[in-house]
Amino acid sequence: TGRVEQRVTQLPAPLTPQTAAVLRERIGRTVDGRPLAEVKEDLERLPESFHTTDRPAVAAVVDALGQAVKPEGTERLIMAGASNLTRASGDFRRITPVLEAIEEQVVLLKLLSEMSADSGEVAIRIGRETTDAGLAEASVVAAGYGPGRAVAHLGVLGPKRMDYPGSIAVVRAIALYLSRILAT
Repeated sequence: TGRVEQRVTQLPAPLTPQTAAVLRERIGRTVDGRPLAEVKEDLERLPESFHTTDRPAVAAVVDALGQAVKPEGTERLIMAGASNLTRASGDFRRITPVLEAIEEQVVLLKLLSEMSADSGEVAIRIGRETTDAGLAEASVVAAGYGPGRAVAHLGVLGPKRMDYPGSIAVVRAIALYLSRILAT
């Protein structure tokens, strides 16, 4: 997903640089291109593939990774520019339901997920097409991104009279850019 997390872990025994390099490579092979929720069991089996003297330290690293890849922590909504919506609509009665829908993050997460199943493909929902009453006065332009398939989603939420060509171009460009970065 592009998420970066740092953890400090106390190892029961030191790892040699060679063992650390092998561990890094095996972890990379295990998680590459897969949703974090799917890799936990494969990571837990990783210590078995190391020499018995290295297993406690490898198990400590795998345990730290396991804490980081808990499925309940994989869906997050990061938002910026919500205050711009108030400038787009002079009528606060019309914008209030949209702001309430934004606060209910599950609504937006579900909508983005439904709209952008394929990475790089841009989807548009205008007004009532969003299927949420709170977003009836808004439009969403969204796309998924990831290495080969969508592992995350991005989008633009705005008024029904937004600049669609500009929003589509921006969403498509950013999704493709992020997909390329995650593929390397």
